[in-house]
Amino acid sequence: MKLATASHLFGVCLAFGLASVAIGSPSPSPPGPIGETPWLARTLAAQEAALSHAYNDCRLHRLRAYMLQGAFVAGADGRRIDPLKEARERICGRMRRDVVAESLVVRPIGNAGALVAGEERFCPVGEAGCAAPPTRFLAQWARYDGAWRVAWIRRLPVAAVGRAKSADMARADAGEAIRVPAPR
Repeated sequence: MKLATASHLFGVCLAFGLASVAIGSPSPSPPGPIGETPWLARTLAAQEAALSHAYNDCRLHRLRAYMLQGAFVAGADGRRIDPLKEARERICGRMRRDVVAESLVVRPIGNAGALVAGEERFCPVGEAGCAAPPTRFLAQWARYDGAWRVAWIRRLPVAAVGRAKSADMARADAGEAIRVPAPR
């Protein structure tokens, strides 16, 4: 009886461990307070690269693992778009997401979040180079159950880049919550 209980418990632990690996590995713990920007910038640059790989390889299960439940993409017109639906219907097999690494700016929010601003391009699959002009994005990443996940991504029209970046980053530096336009 005890052996059966022990083997059942082992099976449950093994299944839980495999499920956590499938969902995504937790990111390394910060060396100190989360506000240490060099560590945070390196960590979230790696997360942005992994997010791009999930988009580019059309691994929707992996993409879902990088998103908090209820995550959304806010388009330039303010509409909220489900990131998995967007990937499946508009990106998979057609486009690839390239993030301009040197454009990333990371600002901590409290003890468990950060804003990442940068430039991204959506380029046709199969093209060696990319002539698409970069667009700006702003993403809120949150540390949840030991892993970094996206709460929302806001894509900005080119004309509003400077104004939106400076206003949102100034509010983040002041510790305010960033408000995203309500769905239409």
